Amino acid sequence: MKQILKTIFRYKSFTILNLIGLSTAFAAFIIISMQIRYDTTYNGHVENPDNVYMLNFKFKNRKVDHWFNRQIPIAIKAATPEIEYLSVLSNLSSNQLNLRIAENEEPIVIRETIVTIEPDFLHIHDFKFIEGDMSSINDYGNIIVSEKFVNKYFGKESPIGKQISAGNSNFVISGVFESLPQNSSIDANLFVNVADQNINNRNNYNYTVWVKSFDKVDKDLLVQKLEASIQNKSVLNAIGSDLENAPKINVTELSAVRGVIESYDEKMVFIMIALAFAIILLASINFVNFATSMAPLKIKGVNLRKVVGATKAELRIGMVGESLTLVIISLILGLIFVQLFLNTSYSSILSDYSFNSNISVYIITIVLSIVVGIVSGLYPAFYTTSFKPALVLNGSYALSASGRRFRSALICFQFFVTISFIVSAMFIQLQHEYMMNRDGGYEKENIIHVEHGFYFDKYDLLEGELSENADFKGIAFSRDAFGTSTGLMSWGRPYSGGVCKIFSMVVSDNFLEFFGIKLLSGRDFMPTDNLSENGYFIMSKMAMDKYKFLDGESIAGHRGATEIIGVCENVNIVNMKMEEYPFAFFIFGKNPWSGLRNGYIKMTGDPTQMVAFIRDTYKKIAPEVIPTISYMTDDFEVAYKEEQTFKQIMIGFSLISIIIALVGVFGLVSFDTRHRRKEIGIRKVNGASINEILSMFSFSYVKFILIGFVVSVPVVYLGVKGWLEQFPYKIDIYWWVFALALLIVFILTMIISIVQSWNAARENPMNVIK
Repeated sequence: MKQILKTIFRYKSFTILNLIGLSTAFAAFIIISMQIRYDTTYNGHVENPDNVYMLNFKFKNRKVDHWFNRQIPIAIKAATPEIEYLSVLSNLSSNQLNLRIAENEEPIVIRETIVTIEPDFLHIHDFKFIEGDMSSINDYGNIIVSEKFVNKYFGKESPIGKQISAGNSNFVISGVFESLPQNSSIDANLFVNVADQNINNRNNYNYTVWVKSFDKVDKDLLVQKLEASIQNKSVLNAIGSDLENAPKINVTELSAVRGVIESYDEKMVFIMIALAFAIILLASINFVNFATSMAPLKIKGVNLRKVVGATKAELRIGMVGESLTLVIISLILGLIFVQLFLNTSYSSILSDYSFNSNISVYIITIVLSIVVGIVSGLYPAFYTTSFKPALVLNGSYALSASGRRFRSALICFQFFVTISFIVSAMFIQLQHEYMMNRDGGYEKENIIHVEHGFYFDKYDLLEGELSENADFKGIAFSRDAFGTSTGLMSWGRPYSGGVCKIFSMVVSDNFLEFFGIKLLSGRDFMPTDNLSENGYFIMSKMAMDKYKFLDGESIAGHRGATEIIGVCENVNIVNMKMEEYPFAFFIFGKNPWSGLRNGYIKMTGDPTQMVAFIRDTYKKIAPEVIPTISYMTDDFEVAYKEEQTFKQIMIGFSLISIIIALVGVFGLVSFDTRHRRKEIGIRKVNGASINEILSMFSFSYVKFILIGFVVSVPVVYLGVKGWLEQFPYKIDIYWWVFALALLIVFILTMIISIVQSWNAARENPMNVIK
């Protein structure tokens, strides 16, 4: 060990450069592996996940849909004996609740989502109970809560028997279950029985449907049986269709559900795995390159040891030991870098970086580092000990042609990876900016979004209080979040042409004017529309064109026949990762069944003071309300968090790959100038200028850059093209991005090369030649 450390610290530049490259690579590998672990274990709490599905259906000439009314799944289960468990799932409209912790105290206001399910859901997702059992949820008045919820609000006290109320609904806590993991499709702490909610409402498509098949029923058989169930009269009646126009019933595997619910691209996992191993491979190649380049410096000492009796095996084991020691030191430094990173704000790009959750990541990294140390040390060890002692000791040794070719191939690969990372990061950045800045057909700047809950109804009072501030410019309301949601109320409605499916957004009468949404025909909503019996529709042009609605036609609203009074432009009322919907803006009229839980406020002035003023206003008019306040532009950042995270990861990997590649160039030029000192001296004696010497070294790397670039272009083009296909609105693949990446790598390489070659080019040739 003493000899190993002595050798490592004898070649300080070699050691430092390798430590920089390897430690940075290990840190990057650990960080991205944390996200990979989170993604690959998604829904990992479910036993027998291959038997768990979410139902979907598709009518002719329509897209796949995952939203059902209550009657369809009931009829499907009765017609499909292969289904062991089935449950609908939906959220209660309000996430602002009153929780009574002690009988003699006032209830506290909390923000939690209550999810409505059927008891079968607990079997489908394998809930495990700490208090109570699966029967705890059988009665509608009962509510089961997570261990996390109990720890937050009750501490060590049992919550059984405590009350939670949501609007006019009161629930009693009857059971406590083990908290579901963070990486689960079911992100909730409170569950109640859906009971008879909307059981007779064939038009309410607000439910996803989860099923678990019996163990011996595979997917193909289940799909076959589901397709056959569509011929059942009760299923057709629940859908409101005849057999000729019936939809095709299908399933989404549990592993693919995240892509449906969160618009998550499953290819992201494979991309990140490739990135993680590419960065380790890049650093390992640097290590091998350095070790091979160091051979001329070390080979004389190695062969002297041969002469005095050391065997090749002993020498090779010692050299691999040097490699392994250096890698372990790099790993320790990498772990330090990881901890420093996790203590910064940049750690927010990771979904879960807790140590307990990521023990497997640290173990895999330790094992990988040992493998890297051994494998990276083998080639230089065999290469350096492969020459005859007499040849080396006579001074006639030089790097062989095969050794140069191998090293050149490694350098080309480094440039290939580096250019690929840079190009990919630039395209991801451009796509993210495009989504953030694309004109969705409405204004979104300087608008504050306030989520004040389902039961808030003090709209006029709020507007009156806010108008006392000179910076107040207007306010509008909607039931669902505007522009960032991944789904809206889906209404299946009969009309003159058959059955239409409209995504409906309930709004205040000034909503279109507030957001600058243009009308193409008809009229806008008016305050008097709020007094109408059944409300009014303003349809999007897409909805009018798709269903051939007539101007002034009436279709079923939330109560009775509701008139279409206008047509507006197609705008992105949902997240721009989703395609435009055929949608309608809707006013309830005088019989609302829910509140408009989102407020949008235009104000100018200091942002901090504006938010404080809005918060104080809510405290004044509705002290029971806990408003969630954000800027609408910030909502878009949250909505595109996945793309933002991927962008930051790619930028980080690009910078790391550049660092590793430049460290490699730095080392190689340094060693090349050392090995070629005599050649440089002879050239200078024969009249070569300093600029010619610098050009000789610098441009020897141009061919490696160009080879790496040529190989990277088709690979990155296909990768970026495939990634962009997930977006309905996307950028073009610009040629100048590739050119800019090439220019960046070229300039940085030339700078490093020239700086490193400068001293060798200026050295007195007589000092070298003699």
